[in-house]
Amino acid sequence: SYYNMQNYKATHLVRENRRGGGVSFLVHKALTFKKRDGLTLLTNSIECLFIETTKTKHSCPTTVLLGVIYRPPNSEFTPYLDTLTQILHAAKMESKECYVMGDFNLDILNSDSDTNTQQFLDLMHSNSFIPLINKPTRITSHSSTLIDNIFHNKNSTLQLSGSFYTDISDHLPTFSIDPSLSNPR
Repeated sequence: SYYNMQNYKATHLVRENRRGGGVSFLVHKALTFKKRDGLTLLTNSIECLFIETTKTKHSCPTTVLLGVIYRPPNSEFTPYLDTLTQILHAAKMESKECYVMGDFNLDILNSDSDTNTQQFLDLMHSNSFIPLINKPTRITSHSSTLIDNIFHNKNSTLQLSGSFYTDISDHLPTFSIDPSLSNPR
């Protein structure tokens, strides 16, 4: 209820026995959606919530998967990658358009020198997910990293993707506009 926004419905996956964390979606009330329990889970290495909605493109309704993922900092990487592999494989088997977004706590700008980031990007690319954000999303006085991203698995007519430069958080909010999702009528 803390982030109750007029004209939006919320669904959350919240940690029960630990402080902080969790993932949420705020979905405009004009869109219908359902939580995808088979793709949603909460472990020590990954927190992910998936929903499914419908968009209309060229007068044809199609189902779209939307996933939000959080990888806690300093969590074990191998269980994270193994679980993410299973989730992406399950999503790929459905042959649906899919957006996967979140705080992955892996600096994509550092992919040429960090093995974990290389493995993460290899996994995303091998499942046809392309990053839509290409500038740093966490900027401090001594560093800038690209750890928050939105990945998309289909060619699309996206109008715009990027980050908002604001100080409401220590991470820049990212966004992507898909015209067929933004106007459901």
